[in-house]
Amino acid sequence: MVAALQADYSRAEALAAWTRLSDEFIGNCYVSVRPRHAPAWEVVVASAAGSLRLEAFKRAHDHDFLAPLAVAIGNWEQKAQRSDHEIAQILDQVCDYGLMQGMTNPDKGFMHADILLPLLQARDACAIVVRTEPVFQQLGTAFLVRPDLVLTAAHVVMDVDAATGQWAPTLKKGLAFHFREKPNQREHPSLAIRPAAAALVSHALPHGKPPNLLERSLTAPADTRLDYALIRLAQRVSHLRPVEVVDTAAVKQGKPCWAFGFPGGNALMMDVDLVTDIDAGSGRWLHRANAAAGMSGGCCINHEGQVAGLHEGTLDSEDDATVKRNRGISIAAIRRDQCRDGKDPLAQAASSPSLEFRDPALVDAWYRAGTALAGEAGAAQWRASVADALGGSDPDATDSLPAYHPWFARAEVDKWIDSADPDERLCLVHGQPGVGKSFCIHLLRGKLDPYADLVVFNPTQTNDMAWSDATGHAAAANAADYRTAAATVRYRAIDDFLSELRARSAEGTRTCYVAIDFGPAGRQDRFVGSNWVELIATLAAAGWIRVMLIGLGEYERSVMVDRMESRPETDRVKIAESELAPITAAEFRTYARHLASARGKPAPKQADVAKYVDRAVVGVAEPMKMVTAVRAAIELEAAL
Repeated sequence: MVAALQADYSRAEALAAWTRLSDEFIGNCYVSVRPRHAPAWEVVVASAAGSLRLEAFKRAHDHDFLAPLAVAIGNWEQKAQRSDHEIAQILDQVCDYGLMQGMTNPDKGFMHADILLPLLQARDACAIVVRTEPVFQQLGTAFLVRPDLVLTAAHVVMDVDAATGQWAPTLKKGLAFHFREKPNQREHPSLAIRPAAAALVSHALPHGKPPNLLERSLTAPADTRLDYALIRLAQRVSHLRPVEVVDTAAVKQGKPCWAFGFPGGNALMMDVDLVTDIDAGSGRWLHRANAAAGMSGGCCINHEGQVAGLHEGTLDSEDDATVKRNRGISIAAIRRDQCRDGKDPLAQAASSPSLEFRDPALVDAWYRAGTALAGEAGAAQWRASVADALGGSDPDATDSLPAYHPWFARAEVDKWIDSADPDERLCLVHGQPGVGKSFCIHLLRGKLDPYADLVVFNPTQTNDMAWSDATGHAAAANAADYRTAAATVRYRAIDDFLSELRARSAEGTRTCYVAIDFGPAGRQDRFVGSNWVELIATLAAAGWIRVMLIGLGEYERSVMVDRMESRPETDRVKIAESELAPITAAEFRTYARHLASARGKPAPKQADVAKYVDRAVVGVAEPMKMVTAVRAAIELEAAL
């Protein structure tokens, strides 16, 4: 008698023990990657005698899709703020790609899988640098280091003094930076953003001669001619994540270095090879990664996934002209030069206006919000007006929606977000239906440092869940857009939730933001007999948490204010209130001027702007004014 083979479910068991996602959310991942021959999720649920997740992973193992299921779960664990290192470890353990039997290039060695994420982030942060006057010319590469700041090589963007033929401390005219429309986009960068009026934040002149002759010697003044330019953009780039700049990041001799850039075209290229020599005195190193004209100013990533510097240029070997080495400039040397006067330009608040979001999903949400506000009687007219604004495209077909969504300033909300007052920790946002209260969460996320801690409660969680369930859902999600976020913990005490936030915020050394959206006016008893008031007060009492409350009615706001003023631990907390109203004609005209300037276009004529103002403001009844203003801005942007 032949014994039946026992299936090895160790990888399935490891994944089941590791993931913190809820069974419901694991089901979503299962459905998204399930091949046709595998059992449906409903079958898995019906057959599970014990752990549902383990049963699902065993079925995935049996039908050869455990690896893609693990990747899908890893993606959502990352959005729930699970560390990249933990995710890489479990994928290494579960995916079982097999073992390499021999080293094809022993000099290069191996690289850890953790490097993949920072490489993808660096890819999205890169921009093509072009000049549009007197003729169009592609100059090089830059990369986003803050939402409104790019770093590039000085020889890419600095002008030349016509009288002396030497580098001048001014930028070339007609510069523009072409970014991707959205993260992970396959299409080439097409979103052009101009430098701000006072664009040159800090710089060091090139170590060489115009236009692109690189000085070989690294003796003085190489240590001060670091060939970089930090440039402020005319608007923030809110849809792409800047690279994280670590002042101490460095390359290591014999370790790999990645070089990114746009070599004479609009396709981003990268290569990796070893660092061969380091000259600490001049802040430079040599490496063997391939680079070509157009990649100057691109970022170089070290073996730990950190931005180690920028690409300067290529040199022939002194011993053999056929052997070339590329030279990079150390980010540590650049950062010391930037901060030499005691001020750190990367630590200062962004001063460029926020003009747009690049997110088709946000445009879709706007269209559907307008449909709801228009009601049954006005829905058809609203749909027709949106289709007209989209040039005849069907607004119900999400793949035809543009990425552009306007970012209208909200002065009081912006002031609270930017406030440096440590006691101003609570903001109440309210107003009539349709004025964009919930949209303030997008403004908050867009204005914060990309690496800031933000926890969002959406209206479903605040109105339809007990606070203990809502905190679990909100804590597990990385953004408000993930409506089915996994609730991995049901917090039974407010202090437990506070401890979770403290752990995320480096034990309270970083500011944590909590946005709680109560949605449209709902049940009047949602504060009665609940812990919401105490939860909010406890969060605001913590000196490192700032809370934004959205959509509370007048009575609820008074309850909240009374609670804050009645206890010694919260009576010093300052409360900012912002009653939103639709955008005015004057505000729309100002926005139109800023948008045209950021696009490198002349200010629109008054008659042209008046046409959009009439569509956006004049004669538009509540509650449609705000969504109509967005429609007019979409038309304006398409015409620029």
